[in-house]
Parts: sequence; structure tokens; C-alpha cells
Amino acid sequence: MQGLLLRGGIMADYNFKEETRSEKVNGRVKRYKWYSIQVYLGKDADGKKVYRRFSGRDKNELLRQIAQAEADLKEVKEKAEAKTLGEALEEYIVSRTAVCSPSTIRGYRIVQRNALQDLQSRDIAEITQQDIQLAMNEYAKDHSPKSCRNAHGLMSSVLKVYRPELLIRTTLPQKVKPDIYVPDQHEIKALYLKLKGTPLEIPFLLASQCGLRSSEVAALTLDRVHDDYIEVVEACVPGEDNTYCRKGPKSVSGYRKIPISSEMAKKLREHAVKGNVTPLKSTNISCDWSKLHSRKGYMLNKGLTFHALRHHFCSKCLLMGMPQKYIATLMGHGSTDMIEKVYEHIFPSAMEEFAAKLREDMDSFEA
Repeated sequence: MQGLLLRGGIMADYNFKEETRSEKVNGRVKRYKWYSIQVYLGKDADGKKVYRRFSGRDKNELLRQIAQAEADLKEVKEKAEAKTLGEALEEYIVSRTAVCSPSTIRGYRIVQRNALQDLQSRDIAEITQQDIQLAMNEYAKDHSPKSCRNAHGLMSSVLKVYRPELLIRTTLPQKVKPDIYVPDQHEIKALYLKLKGTPLEIPFLLASQCGLRSSEVAALTLDRVHDDYIEVVEACVPGEDNTYCRKGPKSVSGYRKIPISSEMAKKLREHAVKGNVTPLKSTNISCDWSKLHSRKGYMLNKGLTFHALRHHFCSKCLLMGMPQKYIATLMGHGSTDMIEKVYEHIFPSAMEEFAAKLREDMDSFEA
């Protein structure tokens, strides 16, 4: 089958492959025509030929899609020819400001200022996969695998907009499995005695006993504190220019209710400042916590970060025998995958405790 499309003032023929397909609609088999075609759209900024496959039921709609694809390729090529990667990156960040969280934009700006400066100075139309690989090889010499992936991810997103024909297959440093430290109950209780009466007391309790992130602690307000539970509905995150803003959780699972005791509710209300359970911002919490490692009388384990308090909460729930699905809900995860991947190191100790309980049960049975 053929279709006609006006290309640059010239009528072009397209030979569509045609086949008959069927589907069930309300219990009845309905047959329809299905068209497909591979089309040469033109040459990209590198002079390489670009082909794309189109398929669907409506031939006229496919012709419109082909025309749009050709126009898009031409527009992208013209844009790419006139910009450096750095200029394209700036445009990309500005275009994402309205749809991304302030903390995400802040992360983009950090990459923009500090990563792959030589590559950013290159004309985007001239960049090849080899250029990207060489730049990442150099960057990886003094940056962590996570930093490399963040930088490469952002640059790849920009290139997909301005150079969609460029196939990006970069070899990146392998992810390093983090050593996750889980403080035990004795350590937590001893630390709490030292933190009572300090600005970190409330953040400490909310992280270790409720599993809140520092950004969620900073955003918790009194109207979300009830007699037997708290509501997590916001996070307070840093944006550009050292400002802070409140935003909803990244996903629906981030909205959650966490059970608390009446004593905890009373303590949160007593320590509230201007409607917030703590006056500290998320970065203040992390910074003040880091200082504890060098403060006399604390002697914190190197792995005992503020986020490690969340690990303690998760491990405590696991050791209680709480179902993983419920733990994931309390921690704001959409599934149990994160529990299994991040906290898998907890299971051996949990198994030992369960084994001890099993032996106790056997002893009582024999008695």
C-alpha cells in the first residue's frame, strides 16, 4: 500500500507493509488493518543517516507522524549546531525548573558547576560517544561511582533532547555496595541520654523511633501530631541560593501515618517552636549530627550517621517480627524491595534471634 506526503514541496511515496490483525471486543472478534514502515528521515548533525519505524492502524496518522519526525530532526539538528553542551545544559535545567523539585534542580546546578567542564565547553553537534567515555574515565579518577552516575545521567538527558540520534552506551564505574551501620538498642539508649535537652533530641527520637528522614523531621508540624500517631505529608528540602521549601513526598507511599506513644506526642508538643516540632532545617540536622563525631564524650561509631537511625528503626521492626510490607509502609517505601536490598544485612542477626526463640520453645516443650 502507498501513501503520499508533501515533503519540502515534493510528493513522496511511502510503501506501507499491510497486515490483518484481530482483537476481541465485547466477546466478539474484530479484524482491522495494521500498517508499518521504516522511513529514512534524513541525516543527523554527524552526517549519519537516521531511520525510524512507524506502525499503527491509521495510515494518514502515520504520515503525519513521519512529517513531524522529519521536522523534529531538522529542528534538533539546527539547535545542536548552534550550542555547546554547557549552553544546552542551562536550557535543559531552566526548562525543568517548573516540574522538578527544588532539591533536584539544586543537584543539577551542582553537577553543572563541578562536573565535566571540558565536555560542557564542546559544541554539542560534535560530541561523540567516545568523547563521553573519555570524559567519564577522567572524571571517575577522583569521584565516586554515584557522582559519576549523577553527572552522566544529567548529560545523557540533555543529549537525548538535542542529539536524539546519538546512541549513548558509556561504561561507568561499578556501584559500590555501601557498608550500612545499624546501631543496636543499647547504643541508641546510651546516645539518647546524652542528647536529652539538646536541639537534636527531637530529631533523634523521630528518626530512631519513627523512621523519619531528616527532611521529614524538619517539615513535621504540630497539626500533624496526634495523640497516638503522626502524619508524614511533607519534606523540607534545600533549594537554590540556600533557601528551603516544603514539598510533598516523591511518591504516594511517602504519605503515611506512624504510631507513637502518648508520651512521645506530649514531648513533641512541649518542644515545638512556632508550630514546628523542631526549628532545625534538614541540612542543620545533618551538620549538627556530623559534629557529634568529634565532640568530646560522644565517641560515635564512624558509620553512625543520622540516616543510620532509620536503619535502627527498620531493624527493630524486623526483629519484632513485623511483616516487611508493613515496615515498608511505615518507612515510606512503595514496595519491600528496598527493605530486602538495603537492609538485607539485618536478616542474619534477625535469624539468630529467631533461632534462639525457637530453642527456648523447644526447651519448654521438652520440660
